[in-house]
Amino acid sequence: LSAMAGGGETLYVDDVFSAYTYTGNATARTITNGIDLAGKGGLVWFKNRGSAYDHVLQDTVRGLNGSGGYTLTTDTTNAHFNSSGTVTSFNSDGFSINTGAPVNENNVGQVAWTFRKAPKFFSQATATVTGGADATVSFSDLATLGMVVAKRTDSTGSWYVWHRSLTAGKLLYLEQTAAEATLGHITVSGTTVTLEGGVIANGTYIVYAWAHDTGTDGLIQCGSFTTDGSGTATVTLGWEPQYLLFKNSSGTQDWRVCDASRGFTAKGSTDAMLYPNLTSAEYGGNSQIYTTATGFGVDSLQDTQTWV
Repeated sequence: LSAMAGGGETLYVDDVFSAYTYTGNATARTITNGIDLAGKGGLVWFKNRGSAYDHVLQDTVRGLNGSGGYTLTTDTTNAHFNSSGTVTSFNSDGFSINTGAPVNENNVGQVAWTFRKAPKFFSQATATVTGGADATVSFSDLATLGMVVAKRTDSTGSWYVWHRSLTAGKLLYLEQTAAEATLGHITVSGTTVTLEGGVIANGTYIVYAWAHDTGTDGLIQCGSFTTDGSGTATVTLGWEPQYLLFKNSSGTQDWRVCDASRGFTAKGSTDAMLYPNLTSAEYGGNSQIYTTATGFGVDSLQDTQTWV
């Protein structure tokens, strides 16, 4: 579970995170969200809200090639591929995109979640596993790791997810509904991530990492909650979140994303859910998640289940 809030003495959430909604117009355009991707680097995660298209991830580490960027899709195990229809430039105040589907389909709603590289918030790196030897990546700038996602880019391969609240030695798959499983593909010690040679396949990987910061000026927290017999729970963060990514770790359920720009609001309101493991269009028919001034609550989600 990853949640973000504004605040902080020198760094505000608007400097590092954006949940930006727009309507596609099938015309090359610039999205201005105030995030410095050109100077600081980061990740842009797109989803077409009205049509069944893949989730599209592009980042400044893998970069651009010609008229497009190297695309990964969280709902598949595909290798990354060069797409001329998505990001064409990373800018000092957002990014530019090309025409058409999936990120600019005419007259169709879109969302772009942007995570800027920043201390105690988010970072990313590439790593290569060769000859069955371990490959390590240090994320010391994050101070405490909350969630790590590793995906092979040069060939097919699963999205391996480590989360601080999972059972020790277990991981999740981002492209699957499966519960946590005993997997040894990636391990975490302090702020060092190891891609375990001999377990994970030889190849090139992108590693995304999010922090966990419970300080008074913290921007992100990664935790867990367990629903009661009625499927309810209350989570206290100390601030009202803007974004929530969560997955039932003890059972077989879809991954889910909600955010303030699409209706992640008060109790009884309708949430607009998207599912990272599915191509499905946005589903706006539930009111299971709601924000509070100090966190969020859950209504009738799933009887007695643990979520991260």
